[in-house]
Amino acid sequence: MNAVSSPSERPIVTYASPPSFLTSPEWANIRQALRETHLPLRNLHWKPASRPSLRTIQQVEIDLRPLEMGSRPSVDQTGSARPSLGGEGGTERSMLPGSFLEKPFLNIFFVSCEDADTYKTTIRKQIKDWHSLVVSRKTQEWVIVLVMKPDPATGLARSSTGAGRLFKMGGTVLDKIRSDFNTNKRDRCVQLSRPSFPTPDDPSLWSDLISKIKDGIITSFDSRVTQREEEIKTSEGMRTLPGWNFCTFFILKESLANSFEGMNLYEDALIQYNELEASFFQVLKERNLSFFGHLGATAYYDDSASVLSTTTKPYRDLILANTISVFDFRVYVFARQGKLMARMGRLGEVLAKGFEFVRLMGRWLGENPDALAHNFIESWIYSSCMNIIETCQEWKLNLPPNNTSHLSAVSTGANGSTSTLNGEIVEKEKLVLTNKGELYQLARTQLSKLGRQYGHLPNAYPFSTHSSLSIVKPSPDSSSGADRPITRRDLVAALETKESFDVLFYRITEMAIECLSRVGKERSTLDLIGGLATLDEFRDRLPSAYDRYRALSIRANSYSWTPMEAFYLIRLLELHRVLSKPIDSAWVGRALSFLRALVKIGEVGRLAVWEGNGEDESDREKESGLRKFVDRCLNDIREAGKHFEKDLPVHDHEAFSVKLQSPKQATGPLRGQEDGCNLHLLVQNHLPCTVTVDDVRACLSGHELEQLWFTSGKTELKHGDNVVCVFCPMPVSGLFSLEVSQIRLSKVAFHYVWLPSKASDVSERTVVRIPRDYKALNARLTPALDLRLDSRPVVLLHLISGRNQVTKATVALQVTENELVLLMKEAQVISGVVATFSTEQDYLIVEGVQPDTTVVISVPYRGAPKGAALPQIRISVDYWTQTRPSQRRALRKTRPLDLFLPLSVNVHDIFREHCLLSKFTISSGGNQHLRVASANLAGAQKTLEIEGCRNAMSPMIHVTPNQPGNLLFRLTQKDRNSKKHDPLQMTIKYRILDDELFFMIQTIVSPLLASHNLVEFKSWLAKTMIIFIKATPGWANRFITAGSIDFPDVDENDIRGSCNQLGLGEEDFKKILDTWERAVEILDDSVTPEVGPDMPWRTLQIPVDMPTRQVISVVKLSLSTSAPYRVGQPLKCLVTITCSSAWSGGPMLEDLPMCYDLEVEFEHWLVSGRKRGTFVSKENEPFTATITLIPVHSGSLMLPPIQVTPSSHQSSPLTSAETYITNAAQSVEVLPMTGRATFVIGLSGDGPNKHNSCDSSAVHPNGIEV
Repeated sequence: MNAVSSPSERPIVTYASPPSFLTSPEWANIRQALRETHLPLRNLHWKPASRPSLRTIQQVEIDLRPLEMGSRPSVDQTGSARPSLGGEGGTERSMLPGSFLEKPFLNIFFVSCEDADTYKTTIRKQIKDWHSLVVSRKTQEWVIVLVMKPDPATGLARSSTGAGRLFKMGGTVLDKIRSDFNTNKRDRCVQLSRPSFPTPDDPSLWSDLISKIKDGIITSFDSRVTQREEEIKTSEGMRTLPGWNFCTFFILKESLANSFEGMNLYEDALIQYNELEASFFQVLKERNLSFFGHLGATAYYDDSASVLSTTTKPYRDLILANTISVFDFRVYVFARQGKLMARMGRLGEVLAKGFEFVRLMGRWLGENPDALAHNFIESWIYSSCMNIIETCQEWKLNLPPNNTSHLSAVSTGANGSTSTLNGEIVEKEKLVLTNKGELYQLARTQLSKLGRQYGHLPNAYPFSTHSSLSIVKPSPDSSSGADRPITRRDLVAALETKESFDVLFYRITEMAIECLSRVGKERSTLDLIGGLATLDEFRDRLPSAYDRYRALSIRANSYSWTPMEAFYLIRLLELHRVLSKPIDSAWVGRALSFLRALVKIGEVGRLAVWEGNGEDESDREKESGLRKFVDRCLNDIREAGKHFEKDLPVHDHEAFSVKLQSPKQATGPLRGQEDGCNLHLLVQNHLPCTVTVDDVRACLSGHELEQLWFTSGKTELKHGDNVVCVFCPMPVSGLFSLEVSQIRLSKVAFHYVWLPSKASDVSERTVVRIPRDYKALNARLTPALDLRLDSRPVVLLHLISGRNQVTKATVALQVTENELVLLMKEAQVISGVVATFSTEQDYLIVEGVQPDTTVVISVPYRGAPKGAALPQIRISVDYWTQTRPSQRRALRKTRPLDLFLPLSVNVHDIFREHCLLSKFTISSGGNQHLRVASANLAGAQKTLEIEGCRNAMSPMIHVTPNQPGNLLFRLTQKDRNSKKHDPLQMTIKYRILDDELFFMIQTIVSPLLASHNLVEFKSWLAKTMIIFIKATPGWANRFITAGSIDFPDVDENDIRGSCNQLGLGEEDFKKILDTWERAVEILDDSVTPEVGPDMPWRTLQIPVDMPTRQVISVVKLSLSTSAPYRVGQPLKCLVTITCSSAWSGGPMLEDLPMCYDLEVEFEHWLVSGRKRGTFVSKENEPFTATITLIPVHSGSLMLPPIQVTPSSHQSSPLTSAETYITNAAQSVEVLPMTGRATFVIGLSGDGPNKHNSCDSSAVHPNGIEV
C-alpha cells in the first residue's frame, strides 16, 4: 500500500431505513449525493480533554455501510470486546483489542413519511426497533433523518415552517419524532429535502445533516479515545507486576495509534509509536527480553528487505504470538513511524530518522554478531540506506502539490490561528537532500568495507577508516548463518568484478556528492571527491586522479586541514613528481598548504597520514620517510623561489613561530667593537625535520615610524626551539615595538606580524628597549648660541664619530612641512678635523674623521618657521667605518629645531636738547623665565658718548612672563655740529631658566643613573622631574631669588605611570625610583648646587639705528604774576619756544613755519589770549608769546602742556618733530578766594515782625569766600 494514501481503516457510519425506502429511487439519489458531493468530511474540530490544543481534522473518509438488523451481537456495555491482558492467544477469536474504528461511530435512520397516521401505525415501530438496537452501544451515536419531498414547481425543499407552507404534515411528523426519541436536551433528529437532480449539491439542503454527522463522529471518537487511554494507563501501571507483557501492551497502545491514523490524526498516531519506542528502549535497557522470541536477523532476506515495509513479515501476528524477534520489532516500529511521517509530507524527517535508525541498528548488530551471516551487517546497512532513499523517492512522487493533501492534522491555538506542521518548501527540500546525502555516504562506507574484503579496494586510507559503528566481526567459532549469502542483487553483482564494483562505487559517491553539494556540505563533498581521486590513483588513472586532487586542494583552501586533507596533498605532490610536471608558484602554494596541514594535525596525525600512504613500516621508518618527504618539499620550494621575479609572502604559516626570548620585553645587547645591536629571537620549527633557511629577520618600528631590520644570515633551524641572534648595524636607541619577523627560503618569505589587532591596544605590543650606545656615531642639530640679527642665520650640525674611524659619511637634512630652507651648499666646518669636506645641493660629504671627534658644521638657512609649530628636521647619515668598509650603516632621526627667540626687545627714545635717552624693554617671548647677565649698547664712539644706568657690579635682571626688564642708556653728542652717526648695536647676554634647571638636574642625576647602568635615561628623568617642579606654584621666583627648589611630594604610582612609556621592568623601575629619591634629597638640601661655568650663555646682537628728529622744540612757560595765586585770578604767562636741529641727522632748515597749540583742560584752567598760533623758527632763536591763565579751582595745578609741530599749510619735507617742555613738572598752588556778605534772618519766637541780622563769612564750593 502506498504510504501517502488514505488509511485502510476509516470511521464507520451505518444507515438503516424501512425496506420500501431503501429500494426507492429517492434513496439512491440521497446516497449518491452524499458520497459524491459531501464526502469526505472536512474541517472536523476535536478538543480532547487530555490534550491542551484543539485538533482540526481537515478531511476524513468515512465508510458508509448498511446496518444489519437481523441479530443483535453479543456486546458488553462499551460495544466492544474487552481485551485480554494476559497475553495468551485466544481460540477462535482474539480477545486483544484492535482499532476502535472497527465499530460504527454513528448510526443513521432515514425515514420518509408525511402522514401522521402512517407514522403512528408503521414508522414509529420501525424507528423504535432500530433505536433500541443502537442505544445499547454507548460509544456510538445515532441520528434520525426525515426525508421530505421537494416542491414540484421549484424543485426546492418545501417549507415546514411559516404561514405560507404548503405541506404542514412534515413538520408535524418531525415534531412527533423528536418528542418520541429525543430523551435529553440534545436534538438527534434532522430534516432533509429529497435532492432534486441534476442539481443535488445545494449546500443548504445538507448543512444540518452534515453537521449532525460530524458531531456524532467526534463525540463517539472522543469517548472511545478517553476509554482507550484509560485502559493504556491501567496497563502501563501494571508494568512492574508479574505477568505483564510488553507485546500485549504494544498491541493495546498501537490500537490507539491506528485509530488516530484512521482519523487522519497522523501527529497523534506518531506520538504513540514514539512512546512505544521509548518503552522498548527501557525494556532493552533492563535486559528484559523475555517478551521476544530471539534477537533475529537470521532470515534469508533479512539483509536486503525493506525497512519501511510493514508487509515483509506478519509483524502484528508475531507480536500477538510473542514470537517476534528484536530485529523485526524494531524494523516494524520504524516502518510505522516512517509511513506516518510520509503521510504528513515530512520526507526529510523520514530520511533523518532512517539514518539514525540504521546507524544505531548497525551498532547493535555489531555488538551481537555471533548469529549473523558473513557480511550481513555491511549488506543490511547498505540495503537499508538504499531502500530508505528509494522508498522516499516513490513516496515523493505520490505527494500532492504543496504537500497539502497529506497535512490532514493541524494544531490550532487558543486564538484560533492555524499553523501548518511543514516548514518552508526550500528548507524541507534542503533537509531531504542533506539526509539523502548522509545515507548515501553510509552506504558508500559499507561498500568500501566489502570492496577491501574482495580485493577491489586497497586496505589503506581513506578506505581503511574505522566506522563509527564499531562493528565486531563474528568469531570463527560461531557458524550460525555463516553460509547465508548476501541477497542484495546490485551489491552481489558489484562484488563480482572490479569494473562492476567501480560502476556502483562511482554511482553511489556521485549521488552523495550531488546531494551534499546542493545543501552546502562542502566538507563532506570534499571527502567524497577525495575518495574518487584515491580510487583513480589505485586504478592507475593518474591524470584523472591528479585533476581531482588539484580541484580538491583549491576548494579546501578556505577550510582547516584535517588528516584526510593532508593525505590528499601528499598524494597530489607525489603525483606531481611522478607525472614530471613543472614546479611553479601554484605548486609552491600547494606545498605550503601541505606543510600547514602537517603541523596542525600533530605528531600522531602525521604518522597516521603517512601510514595512509600504504607502506607497512615501523614508526621509526615512517618518521624517517616523512622527514625525507618534507625535506624534499622544502628544497623544491627553495629552488622554485630562486626563479621568482619578486618575493612571495606567506603570512602566519604554522611551520614556524617567532617570538622574543623574553616574553614581555627584550634588551638589545650592544656590540662592543662596532655600532649596532643584537636581538635574540626564539624560533620554533614545527616541521619534523631540520630546515636550513637563508635568513631570519625581524623589523622593529619606533615612535617616528622608522623601521629597523635585524638579520641573521644563513641559519639552521632544528625541530623545536632555536635561539637565533639577529643583528642591526644602525646606531639607534630607545623603545621599539616588534612589528614583523621573516624566515626566508630564497624568495619565499614567511611573514609573522606582531602588531596588535587594534591600534589603540598598546598593551599587546612587544616592546624592545635598545639602550643608547654612547660610543656610536651620533648627529644632532642645535641653534647657534650667538645670534646676530644683521647676518644670515645658521644652525649647527654636530657630527660625533664615537668609536668609529669614519672613512666616509653623507649627511642629509630635510625639513618636514615648513617654509624653512637649509642651504646645504653653503655649509662650512667650523670645528673638528676632517680629511675632506664637500657639499652638494642636498647633502654633505665628510671623509676621514678620526675616532672620538666632534665635527661642527654651520648650515645657513633662509625663511622662518611657519606658524607656532617647531620645524621637524630629518637627519639622515649614511656612513662607512674602517672596521667594515663594505658595511653601510645608517643613522635616522627626526628632531624638532627651536629657532624662535625666547625674548623680545622694544626701545623708547626720549629726545632732549643736548642728549638722547633710550629705554630698552626686554620681555619674555612666551612663558619663559630669563636671566639677563648683561646688556650693552655700543657704536659711533667718535661722535657719541653712551652711558648706561647699570655697571658691572649691578645684579642680573630677571625677566618673567609678567615682569619685563628695563635698561636705560643716555646718548650725548660729542660734537654738536656732527649730524651723521654710525648704527648702534645692542648685545644681550642671557640664559633661559628652564635650561639652567635642566642642566642642574641632569648634572645631579647623571652619576646616580650611571651607577645603575641607566645613564641613557638622564634626559628623560630630568625632564620628568621638571614637570613636577613646574607644577608647584612659585617655583620660578624661589629659584631666581634664593636659588632653591622646593620639590613636591610625588606618589610612587605617579612615577610608575610616567615610566610606563619606557617599558621598563620592575627591577629597572626600582633603580629609577632610587635615583629619583636621592636626587630629591640633593635638591631639598639647604644649599642647592649652583649652575657651574659649563652652562653656556646665549648672546643676542641686535642692530639699532640711530634715532633722529628733524626739529626739537624746547618750550618754557613762565608766570609773570607773583604768588600767591587765587581762584579766578588772571595770571600772565610767557611762552618761550626755541627750535633746534641737533638730532636731525642733517642740516637745519631755515625759516621753518611752525605751529604751537596750548592743550588746556578746562576743568582746571581758563585761557585768555592766543592758545594756538604760528611762527617761523630759526636755529636757536627763541619765539615768545603771552597768554592769560585763570585757575578754576584751588589746589596744586599743573601748567597746561603745549605741542609744537610744523605748520600743515606749508609744503615741508619734515617728517618728524618732538616737543620738550623744560618745566613740564612745575605745579602752581592756587588758594581759594575770600569775601563778605550780610544776611537778615527772621526769628519765629519774637513775632512775625521781628528780625535779627548777623555777619557771616564762608567759602563758596568753587573756592570763592562768601
